[in-house]
Amino acid sequence: MPALAAFRRVSAETPEALRSAWLLRQMLRFEWDKHGKPQAVEGEHDDLVMAAAICHMARDQQSYEMPAAPGPAKRKLIDELNARNRHKRRT
Repeated sequence: MPALAAFRRVSAETPEALRSAWLLRQMLRFEWDKHGKPQAVEGEHDDLVMAAAICHMARDQQSYEMPAAPGPAKRKLIDELNARNRHKRRT
């Protein structure tokens, strides 16, 4: 599983980035079984490990550059609805 392999590499290279004791605890109880399936040892959880690996994979796909010229600011939907309601109350 490439996401887990990449997360394992990054975790080994920058362990100071891991700040969750719960995640670290799950990582210590995580293994590949005899069939090569990544999972927690029996009786333990692996949801934080899987979630962190997926988040790391998504993070690698993000752009780190700001657009040269941002477009016009958009009004928030709630602001637009409030403006409509104010207008209706006046009439």
